Amino acid sequence: QYEGRPEVFPVCCAGEMVRVSPLPDGRFNVLLRGVQECHLKEELSGTGKLYREFAAEWRQPNPQLLASSLRQELNGLLEAYLKKNETVQKFLSDPTVEDGFFVNFFSFHLDLLPIEKQSLLEAVSILERATRLRDMLDFKLTEGHWADGGAANKSRLH
Repeated sequence: QYEGRPEVFPVCCAGEMVRVSPLPDGRFNVLLRGVQECHLKEELSGTGKLYREFAAEWRQPNPQLLASSLRQELNGLLEAYLKKNETVQKFLSDPTVEDGFFVNFFSFHLDLLPIEKQSLLEAVSILERATRLRDMLDFKLTEGHWADGGAANKSRLH
């Protein structure tokens, strides 16, 4: 629920609006394409706009290679979590998919809670994000194993 001026997370991703769909109640669904991660510094006041604006500092991309053992571990967890989805399988086996894109793609597209996605976004490096993603997947697979008919039947990819 968006009432008043709720707190915002200081780390976010600036995006370009690619689709805006008006809703019957006057609100909008907005689809964004992420452009670059940033750290919010301060909210600008008195802009007279219907949305909030912030001064931000761009987070510089930090390209890193993952250890092959971590990439393989993530592949195995993703295969198990996504039930060997054929499209995902092709993506996982594609050697041209760069580590940063791989980690960021699944960090966004997996059916994770918003606070879990925020935790992934706040990681300062791809290695840290990949490690957090691995731990989340491991936890969710363990949780699903012990749940009584719960998570095993839900779609896990948006």
